[in-house]
Amino acid sequence: MFDSALLPVSFREPVSRLTEMIDFLGNLGARRLSLLHVAAGPVSSSAETRLRQLADSIAETAGVQVGSRVRSGSPAYEIATSADEEGADFICFPWKRKSWIQRTLVGSTTRDVIRLSSLPVLVHKSRAFRADGHHFRVLYPTNFKDTDRFVVPYLKTPGLTADELILLTVRDRAPDPTAESRAHRTCTENLGRLADEVAGNYKKVVQMEVIGNPRRQISRVARRDGADFLVLGKSDRPDALGSMMGSVAEEVANSAPCSVFIIGRAYLPEGGAR
Repeated sequence: MFDSALLPVSFREPVSRLTEMIDFLGNLGARRLSLLHVAAGPVSSSAETRLRQLADSIAETAGVQVGSRVRSGSPAYEIATSADEEGADFICFPWKRKSWIQRTLVGSTTRDVIRLSSLPVLVHKSRAFRADGHHFRVLYPTNFKDTDRFVVPYLKTPGLTADELILLTVRDRAPDPTAESRAHRTCTENLGRLADEVAGNYKKVVQMEVIGNPRRQISRVARRDGADFLVLGKSDRPDALGSMMGSVAEEVANSAPCSVFIIGRAYLPEGGAR
């Protein structure tokens, strides 16, 4: 599930940032990388040479198989199309800070790919991954809907073996004490079921129920509890307001303090159907 990754490259990324991201992917289990540069105009031989040299350098230092390709066109479309053609398991972007206005009115390639591609998207943020003596935490927010069906297989893969998994559900407060008690009991049962299903991959599984707004609470818990890796299931059916404001997955990818792995409902890891 983490064997092959597509990495879009703009040539503006610092080498140190690319190196850190590739080390991160190696720890996840990636063994094959495809570098892609999308040119604004016609494809040039200089861009192809530059990308090939970068691929050779990464292959030599990281010990992984690295391919390269330069395409011309709309970045989001070319990235999504290339990932499918290359047989990538997921797409990886380095995170770039943007203001709310920039993200809402101008948008970003990362956001467009999250919406366009059926493949999982990893938004990488600079943070230590399995440093010596580091207690590694994975956070999975769930609403117990069908996203669990295609996210749980990733939580059980060896690439995400960790010290601790935090299972988080964020919900509204029920209108009366009886309904609140019933909602709490249902959440407890569902969290317990999920914990039993994935427990073999983690030394400790924490079950957490929080009242509030998912966009804010997921990032707050990630920051407060020191999450290193956040796994999100993404709804592919946003309403009109959600399309303008951005989905919970898109907002959390921007606000979370750690790397975020977003899996859409169109991706079925068992059979690779998209």
